[in-house]
Amino acid sequence: MRRALVPLLLILSLVLLGANLYQWQTARLSPRRVIADRFIEVWALQPDTWVANRFMGISTLQNPMDAWVTLEIINDVKPDVILETGTYRGGSALLWAMFLEHVNRKGRVITIDIKHQAFEARTHKLALERIEFLVGSSTSAEIVEAVGERVKGKRVLAILDSAHSRDHVYEELKTYAPMIPVGSYIVVQDGAVCGHPLDNPPCPGPYEAVEDFLAETDGWVAVREHERHLMTSNPMGYLKRVR
Repeated sequence: MRRALVPLLLILSLVLLGANLYQWQTARLSPRRVIADRFIEVWALQPDTWVANRFMGISTLQNPMDAWVTLEIINDVKPDVILETGTYRGGSALLWAMFLEHVNRKGRVITIDIKHQAFEARTHKLALERIEFLVGSSTSAEIVEAVGERVKGKRVLAILDSAHSRDHVYEELKTYAPMIPVGSYIVVQDGAVCGHPLDNPPCPGPYEAVEDFLAETDGWVAVREHERHLMTSNPMGYLKRVR
């Protein structure tokens, strides 16, 4: 009987330990933050939330809260070029281009992906006029050279939404940061993975890439005020060049 109780007591102890650790962790956060984190944990896992988003009928995998903030930043910066890594179907490139048309009539979008998937988006009149689609890795020498030639002398704003591993995002940050002028931004998307607060991979992810990048420079800051809607997929992800 005693031997049978040992595994049961061990399991019970581990459960209680986990519960205590959770209570200790959440106690350090404000009730507002706990609620916001729990909401995004539930929201992000639903098949009919962000996954179902469309813009002009095209799949657009964006958190609407963050998309709104990004549009505000575009309005403030009024970039000549929006550089997007991670095209997917092209819905987000169309969204940025449509808004950019109203704040900088000469503005253009350059969007990069390792796959050619934006078949429908490419046919839109807006895309033909304002979007350039590049196919290849955002960190390959060929793509970086092509982008550098196109943005030389331009006011650039970057949105990083390709592979979300720490190493890839860090390499993107190091590669494209010199192309961004003072006062403009790099928006690093999907830092919410890997425990910030979503418990899903990749780990380490964009959040850790931002931490490492900021630790090496005093020319950039994470503008946490842009996370004011609380439910953000981009914690620590609104990076402004200050010098």
